[in-house]
Amino acid sequence: MILVTLLTVSALVSSCLCSTYPVDLSTLSGGGRSAGAFFAVQFHVAYSSQIGGAGVIAGGPYWCAMGTLGMATSACMSDPSLIQLDLLYAGTAYAEKMGTIDPTSELKDDKVWLFSGTADTVVNPGVMKKLQQYYTNYIPSSNINTVF
Repeated sequence: MILVTLLTVSALVSSCLCSTYPVDLSTLSGGGRSAGAFFAVQFHVAYSSQIGGAGVIAGGPYWCAMGTLGMATSACMSDPSLIQLDLLYAGTAYAEKMGTIDPTSELKDDKVWLFSGTADTVVNPGVMKKLQQYYTNYIPSSNINTVF
């Protein structure tokens, strides 16, 4: 379902929008809050050649759940100590190698804005700090603005 949505949105951005309006894709960015924030990060990493950044409120790193409901509801929400960034980097590299996401080099000039409420009881602020660390692997720190 998410893959279909990503492909649909990507197709709309690439064909419909750009053929109708003179759009500079590097100026487009995605964003979201909570579940939408997790989606925005997935979309940003997967289609980084088509957008130039992300605004994330209470989200987490790309592939945080690693395809499991248990990780989604524990590590990615309430226990960021369970998030192993090395595994996420490896998963990202594998997806890049398989051609299922854009090259991560497309992220290097992107701008990212991250916000986490210090008293958030749904998405632990530590999850957003893991997201910041994840992004720092691909994007210069000077392009990552945080409000924690």
